[in-house]
Amino acid sequence: MDDWTFNNANTRGYTHIYHDYPARMIPQVANKLLSIYGKEAKTLFDPYCGTGTSLVEGMLMGIDGIGTDLNPLARLIAQSKSDYNINIKKLLECIEEFNEKVNNLKPEIPEIKNIDFWFNNNVIIKLGKIKAFINLIEDDHINLFFKIAFSETVRESSNTRRNEFKLFRYSKEKLSKWNPDHL
Repeated sequence: MDDWTFNNANTRGYTHIYHDYPARMIPQVANKLLSIYGKEAKTLFDPYCGTGTSLVEGMLMGIDGIGTDLNPLARLIAQSKSDYNINIKKLLECIEEFNEKVNNLKPEIPEIKNIDFWFNNNVIIKLGKIKAFINLIEDDHINLFFKIAFSETVRESSNTRRNEFKLFRYSKEKLSKWNPDHL
């Protein structure tokens, strides 16, 4: 009998680590299905692609992928994770530029009702600086890459409990000790 458990498998390789998402398929399942049923495939259509696990695995096998999903965030994550056209050299230069310049930028803080309920003040400022940097990126592929990373950063640095996708704010006691910089 074939083993489909993939115990101890690395599910976070390539761009699969890029953005968490609920009910994400592990890449080993997609890879195995494509290995069995897509050996001669030239194109993969995934009508419920989620964040693009099967699209990325198809790319790694030389299969062009087309995916769609009802969730607009999932579509954007999948688009960025499976972007053939991103210039890696320019992306790395942009990451270096980000590390050099982000702390000196004026924060761009959106007017969101109760923003201070969901984020500590220092986090709001840091997120505003990241947003300011992203708004300077002209290359659409790199801009989307940073926006998706920003989405995950916003989620991870909020005052909500980790490992849940429903919004539950930390208790006052936990918030008094909460520092997202220590993640």
